[in-house]
This record gives sequence, C-alpha cells and structure tokens, in this order.
Amino acid sequence: MKILLTGGSGFIGGHLARALFEAGHELFNFDHTEATAFPGTDVRGDVRDASALKRAVAGMDLVIHLAAEHADDVVPESRYAETNVTGARHLVEALETAAVTRVLLFSSASVYGHGSTIESGPNVEPRTPYGQSKLSAERLLRDWFERSPTDRALRILRPCVVYGPGHHGNMRRLIDAVDRKRLVLVGSGRNTKSICYVGNLVAATLFDLAVQPGLRIHNVADLPNLDMDALTRLIRTRLHHDPDAIWRVPKLVALGIGSACDLLARTGGLRFELSAARVQKFCANTSLSAETLFDAGFRAPYDHAEGLRATLAARGRTHR
Repeated sequence: MKILLTGGSGFIGGHLARALFEAGHELFNFDHTEATAFPGTDVRGDVRDASALKRAVAGMDLVIHLAAEHADDVVPESRYAETNVTGARHLVEALETAAVTRVLLFSSASVYGHGSTIESGPNVEPRTPYGQSKLSAERLLRDWFERSPTDRALRILRPCVVYGPGHHGNMRRLIDAVDRKRLVLVGSGRNTKSICYVGNLVAATLFDLAVQPGLRIHNVADLPNLDMDALTRLIRTRLHHDPDAIWRVPKLVALGIGSACDLLARTGGLRFELSAARVQKFCANTSLSAETLFDAGFRAPYDHAEGLRATLAARGRTHR
C-alpha cells in the first residue's frame, strides 16, 4: 500500500516505519522534523497546516496518524488541543478532499482517566488536557467514519506507556534511576502499571492495518500487567542489581516535594524532573485491559523480559 505516516520521525514512528518498509509498503513520512533513519521519505510539514496536510494525503491508500503533542510537561497546555485536535480536524478535511477511506489513528490509554479501561465501556473520562485532546481527535475521526461506514475503515489504537530502544520517556527515566540506584519507590508499589514494548505495538499496528471497512478500537498493552513493585524488581534483576535494595517514600511526602518543584519552576523559570503531576502519574493505577486485541487473534512477539533485554542492550550495556 501507499501509506502516509504522520509524525514518523519520533521514537514510535522510527520503529513503525522500519516495519512498514520491511512489509513492502510505499511509505511517506509527514513531519516537521526530518526522519534521518529513512532519507527520501520525508514530506515536511505540520499537521496544524491544513494545506500542507491535504497535499500529503492526496493519492494515499492509507493514513496512519501518529503525530501528536504528548509530553507531560507542555506549557502552555493549550498546545495539546492546537496540535492533537486541530491536526485531527485537518486530517478529516484532507481525507474528504482526497477521498481516502482508510485510517489508523494512534490515540492513548489516557482517554480513560480513572474510568473503565474496556474499549466498549461507557466511562471514557480523560482527566488531563492531553487525554482530552486525544479523545476529541478520536471523535473527529469517528464522525468521519460514520458519514460513510460501509465504505470507510477506521482503526483506533490506545497504547499505554510505550518503551524500547531509543525511547526517552517515563520508562527510560525509571530504568535510568534503577541503574544509578537512585530510584525511590513512592507509596506501596502495589499500583498496577501497564507497559508496552515498542516491538509489540508495531506488531499490533501491522495486525490492525485498516484494510477492511469498519471500525475497531483496540487497547495495546503487554500482558500480564505488573504492579510497580514487580516492574522495578524485574528491571533491577535485568540490571543485575539486588531486587530488594530499594528506597521507599510515602506518597504525601513525594507530592510535597513535587509541588515545591512546580512552584520553583513557575517562579524561577527552572526545570525539574520531579513534579506533582509525575508523582501522581507514578502512583496511579493504570491497568489497561487488552483482551479485545488478543481475542481478535493478535499474539505479542515479545514478553516483558525480552522487551527489557532489547531496551537495555540498546543502552550500550551487556546483560544476560
């Protein structure tokens, strides 16, 4: 297929682009940043630019919409809507103009907030500006689909925390903290954390390519889900550290420190790795139900240990 991948220059996009090339697809990357790993595929542009996106979508068989503002410390917060919602609206306009009927949208598990994490569940109540922007993007694409449901195909993936070689997000910070023996486990450690190795997310994307008409929404997470205590023990084991050597601090203490960092950041223009929002995110129970995808026949090619092994090896270390 002739595929346009928006936002393909980043971490997930690089892994996905490689797999799409290997599967024989003709790929074009629409991004404001060059994809250095795949020269010659770039269609430079920004999803906030409606005209540029229309030109890029024209003639495509499928659009994979990955481009998003996703960092958890974006200032101002209006940037989430400016990129994620406006970008989705521009994509719908481009799809209509070019008569493209196949779309795969990367959404996020953040759309669930603290409600049910079942794809068909009624309690989709995002609690963050990012989650709200991703749900709004979903609704725009679903409205597009519903206008011609017998002719159009829409797949929506809601991945949890994604990690792997080349990632620089929260999972990378967790691994680095464990490796430097600086990790402080906040709270009891019994809160469940769903994670997803990037190789499994890419495999789920290939499994779910929007070829047949219809709408499907799939959560993406590696099973079984792990609580924070089990996850950090697994990381320490893979790093050959004592799995029981861990500092712990009550959640209220960590929140106080995080709030102080937030105040200093606002008043002094400083940046800190710790914030109240990150403490809350660390302690939250983010167990994602992914049975729908597996019931459809998907089988993840990597387990937790294999995903961590590949991730740690990419950091230039030797691990068993």
